[in-house]
Amino acid sequence: MKKILSNYELLLTLLRVPFKNQGLRYIFSAVLLFCCSAVFAQTNDIVVYSEKGELFTLYVNSVKQNDPPESNVRARNISGESYTIRVQMADPNIPELTQRYWTEEKNVDITFTIRKNNKGKWFLLFGVTT
Repeated sequence: MKKILSNYELLLTLLRVPFKNQGLRYIFSAVLLFCCSAVFAQTNDIVVYSEKGELFTLYVNSVKQNDPPESNVRARNISGESYTIRVQMADPNIPELTQRYWTEEKNVDITFTIRKNNKGKWFLLFGVTT
């Protein structure tokens, strides 16, 4: 029966491969480490701000991002492709806003603006992705 190796065991096995030149082993290790770290570094930042300066608390995937309430919040290093953004306003007269967002892009800033339309309804407006 074949044994399935974990990533860690596979890495150790590869590092035990005999190299004729010891420097080649270090180069191989550095390249492998760089490739592995590039995979884990793929996150996004989510920026939410209120157009008129209203204070709010931001939740991304049910995780609170700021305390106390602010008018401009940046959630850093958010991983995954799908996000649930919830904004709880400090003013109890303004309803809680929730929006789901999906993207395949990595290492970008995703911006949302809290706005009130002409009919008085509050909403999250998707802005620029940079």
